[in-house]
Amino acid sequence: MSVPVPPKRGKRRARYRRTLCFGAALLVMTTRMHGQAPAPVPRTATAIENTNAAFSPTDVDIPQANPARPTVTTPAHLPPTGYLQFEQGVVRAGASPAGTNAQFAVSQVTKIALTSRILVQFLTQPYARSTLQSTGTQTYTSNDPGDLQPGGELVAHKAVGALPSITLGYIRRVRAGTSANLDVGEYSQSALVLLGGDLRGGFHYDSNLLFNEGSNGPQRRAQLGQTLAMSHGLFPVATKQRLSGTVELSHFTQPFNHATAAGDYVARANAVDLLFVGAFSLRPNLIFDASVDRGLTSTSTHWQGGVGVTYIPPHRLWPDRHPRVIHVGK
Repeated sequence: MSVPVPPKRGKRRARYRRTLCFGAALLVMTTRMHGQAPAPVPRTATAIENTNAAFSPTDVDIPQANPARPTVTTPAHLPPTGYLQFEQGVVRAGASPAGTNAQFAVSQVTKIALTSRILVQFLTQPYARSTLQSTGTQTYTSNDPGDLQPGGELVAHKAVGALPSITLGYIRRVRAGTSANLDVGEYSQSALVLLGGDLRGGFHYDSNLLFNEGSNGPQRRAQLGQTLAMSHGLFPVATKQRLSGTVELSHFTQPFNHATAAGDYVARANAVDLLFVGAFSLRPNLIFDASVDRGLTSTSTHWQGGVGVTYIPPHRLWPDRHPRVIHVGK
């Protein structure tokens, strides 16, 4: 025996059934229209911040070393910000007018760019073995350390088009070494103007103007220097752009020198040197170099040869406040 349903309750149940049927039909239609098509793939590159991304670093991710050795010229461009850069090498020199018959020296430079415009550095010569001329044909050897010189650089203008980068530098001696000097001599402080830019054909140039306070015991005199270095890649296809060559011409006045290596008197001495450098980048942060220098004047060191390496550890000393952006998608 069925129980009669009140008219109001029956109308309410019929309204619920119609609402459920309408919703089910709408859901089925929406699924047929959009359910079979895959989610759209972005056709344009999307930028994401590399803050917590885990990936294997490639050559693009490794910091690029920017060595200042073995040239006298210092680049106007700074190394990557936040990374220590170590530059070390050895040089063998012979027949200097300063009385040094031969010298073997070790040099080391540590530098770090605090920002993209400010750099600090420490220059030192930990060891030098010199063969010195005494009286007549007698010679003797001396093992001594060189100077310790901290310094800094400030980028005043970054290269834009044909306009070069302009950087101002300053170096001051805080500890005087006892090693014998070559043709340039020693200085207590130095101010530098660094220029650098790119030319057509893949050439890069750096040029320096140096204003040194030369020292010879208690005496102080001004010393001027000018340098120009031109670099270009060598055999880019065969070496995968890892090999480069540099030619440098440098000139320094010699305020305290009045004699050639042979002992002849000169009223005004100038050291002019021609340097040839070959550099090979094993990795972007590891660069090996070899150089040969030839003195062009009678008061220049006759020849110098050296080898060295520049290395940047792959980790920053502090977090990057402006992380690199990785682009994904095609």
